[in-house]
Amino acid sequence: MNEIALYQESESLIFKKQVELLDLETDLKNTEIYKRVEQAKKELEELKKDSENKQNAIITAMLDRGVKQLEVNNLTVKIKNTARDRVEVLDIAQIPSEYIRIKPEVDKNGILKLYRETGVIVPGTDVVKDDKYKLEIKNK
Repeated sequence: MNEIALYQESESLIFKKQVELLDLETDLKNTEIYKRVEQAKKELEELKKDSENKQNAIITAMLDRGVKQLEVNNLTVKIKNTARDRVEVLDIAQIPSEYIRIKPEVDKNGILKLYRETGVIVPGTDVVKDDKYKLEIKNK
Protein backbone atom coordinates (compact mmCIF):
# COMPACT_ATOMS: atom_id res chain seq x y z
CA MET A 1 0.00 0.00 0.00
CA ASN A 2 1.29 3.41 -0.98
CA GLU A 3 -0.22 4.96 2.17
CA ILE A 4 2.10 2.89 4.37
CA ALA A 5 5.16 4.16 2.54
CA LEU A 6 3.88 7.73 2.83
CA TYR A 7 3.24 7.22 6.55
CA GLN A 8 6.75 5.82 7.09
CA GLU A 9 8.22 8.74 5.18
CA SER A 10 6.29 11.28 7.28
CA GLU A 11 7.36 9.56 10.53
CA SER A 12 10.96 9.63 9.32
CA LEU A 13 10.68 13.34 8.53
CA ILE A 14 9.20 14.02 11.98
CA PHE A 15 12.10 12.19 13.64
CA LYS A 16 14.67 14.08 11.57
CA LYS A 17 13.01 17.41 12.41
CA GLN A 18 13.01 16.54 16.14
CA VAL A 19 16.73 15.74 15.99
CA GLU A 20 17.35 18.97 14.07
CA LEU A 21 15.40 20.94 16.68
CA LEU A 22 17.39 19.40 19.53
CA ASP A 23 20.64 20.22 17.74
CA LEU A 24 19.51 23.83 17.20
CA GLU A 25 18.52 24.18 20.85
CA THR A 26 21.91 22.85 21.91
CA ASP A 27 23.67 25.23 19.52
CA LEU A 28 21.57 28.14 20.79
CA LYS A 29 22.40 27.41 24.42
CA ASN A 30 26.08 27.54 23.53
CA THR A 31 25.87 30.99 21.95
CA GLU A 32 26.98 34.13 23.71
CA ILE A 33 23.67 35.91 23.06
CA TYR A 34 21.70 33.09 24.75
CA LYS A 35 23.98 33.27 27.77
CA ARG A 36 23.54 37.07 27.91
CA VAL A 37 19.74 36.75 27.69
CA GLU A 38 19.71 34.19 30.52
CA GLN A 39 21.99 36.41 32.62
CA ALA A 40 19.74 39.42 31.96
CA LYS A 41 16.68 37.41 33.04
CA LYS A 42 18.46 36.41 36.24
CA GLU A 43 19.51 39.99 36.95
CA LEU A 44 15.96 41.24 36.30
CA GLU A 45 14.54 38.76 38.82
CA GLU A 46 17.16 39.81 41.38
CA LEU A 47 16.27 43.50 40.82
CA LYS A 48 12.57 42.77 41.26
CA LYS A 49 13.25 40.84 44.47
CA ASP A 50 15.50 43.62 45.77
CA SER A 51 12.87 46.26 44.97
CA GLU A 52 10.19 44.23 46.74
CA ASN A 53 12.43 43.83 49.80
CA LYS A 54 13.06 47.60 49.89
CA GLN A 55 9.33 48.33 49.56
CA ASN A 56 8.58 45.91 52.42
CA ALA A 57 11.27 47.55 54.57
CA ILE A 58 9.76 51.02 53.97
CA ILE A 59 6.24 49.76 54.75
CA THR A 60 7.46 48.05 57.93
CA ALA A 61 9.29 51.19 59.08
CA MET A 62 6.24 53.39 58.42
CA LEU A 63 3.89 50.96 60.21
CA ASP A 64 6.28 50.67 63.18
CA ARG A 65 6.24 54.44 63.53
CA GLY A 66 2.49 54.76 62.91
CA VAL A 67 3.10 56.91 59.83
CA LYS A 68 0.64 56.59 56.93
CA GLN A 69 2.17 59.28 54.70
CA LEU A 70 5.60 60.88 54.22
CA GLU A 71 6.86 63.89 52.29
CA VAL A 72 10.40 63.14 51.04
CA ASN A 73 12.36 64.94 48.27
CA ASN A 74 9.23 66.46 46.73
CA LEU A 75 7.54 63.03 46.82
CA THR A 76 4.50 61.92 48.75
CA VAL A 77 4.81 58.36 49.97
CA LYS A 78 1.63 56.71 51.26
CA ILE A 79 1.02 53.19 52.46
CA LYS A 80 -2.23 51.59 51.54
CA ASN A 81 -3.66 48.39 52.98
CA THR A 82 -4.88 46.41 49.97
CA ALA A 83 -5.89 43.32 51.96
CA ARG A 84 -9.36 41.90 51.41
CA ASP A 85 -11.57 40.15 53.91
CA ARG A 86 -11.33 36.38 53.86
CA VAL A 87 -12.91 33.57 55.80
CA GLU A 88 -10.79 31.32 57.95
CA VAL A 89 -12.45 28.04 58.92
CA LEU A 90 -11.84 27.22 62.57
CA ASP A 91 -14.27 24.29 63.02
CA ILE A 92 -16.21 22.97 60.02
CA ALA A 93 -18.58 21.06 62.32
CA GLN A 94 -19.99 24.36 63.65
CA ILE A 95 -20.72 25.84 60.23
CA PRO A 96 -24.44 25.80 59.26
CA SER A 97 -25.22 23.38 56.41
CA GLU A 98 -26.36 26.14 54.04
CA TYR A 99 -22.73 27.31 53.93
CA ILE A 100 -21.27 23.89 53.17
CA ARG A 101 -20.73 22.89 49.54
CA ILE A 102 -20.60 19.24 48.63
CA LYS A 103 -19.35 18.38 45.17
CA PRO A 104 -20.32 14.86 44.11
CA GLU A 105 -17.46 13.15 42.35
CA VAL A 106 -17.48 9.73 40.72
CA ASP A 107 -14.61 7.35 41.47
CA LYS A 108 -14.11 6.18 37.88
CA ASN A 109 -10.91 4.31 38.74
CA GLY A 110 -12.72 2.36 41.45
CA ILE A 111 -15.56 1.50 39.05
CA LEU A 112 -13.09 0.29 36.40
CA LYS A 113 -11.20 -1.77 38.98
CA LEU A 114 -14.43 -3.44 40.14
CA TYR A 115 -15.41 -4.17 36.54
CA ARG A 116 -12.00 -5.61 35.64
CA GLU A 117 -11.89 -7.80 38.74
CA THR A 118 -15.51 -8.99 38.84
CA GLY A 119 -17.22 -8.00 35.61
CA VAL A 120 -19.83 -6.08 37.64
CA ILE A 121 -21.03 -2.81 36.13
CA VAL A 122 -22.00 -0.23 38.75
CA PRO A 123 -25.60 1.01 38.28
CA GLY A 124 -25.73 4.34 36.48
CA THR A 125 -22.50 3.66 34.60
CA ASP A 126 -21.30 1.75 31.58
CA VAL A 127 -17.81 0.63 30.71
CA VAL A 128 -16.89 1.71 27.21
CA LYS A 129 -13.77 1.50 25.13
CA ASP A 130 -13.05 4.38 22.79
CA ASP A 131 -11.23 3.08 19.75
CA LYS A 132 -7.70 4.40 19.53
CA TYR A 133 -5.41 3.04 16.88
CA LYS A 134 -1.71 3.28 16.28
CA LEU A 135 0.26 1.87 13.39
CA GLU A 136 3.01 -0.54 14.20
CA ILE A 137 5.32 -1.23 11.29
CA LYS A 138 8.13 -3.75 11.43
CA ASN A 139 10.60 -4.85 8.79
CA LYS A 140 10.33 -8.50 7.81
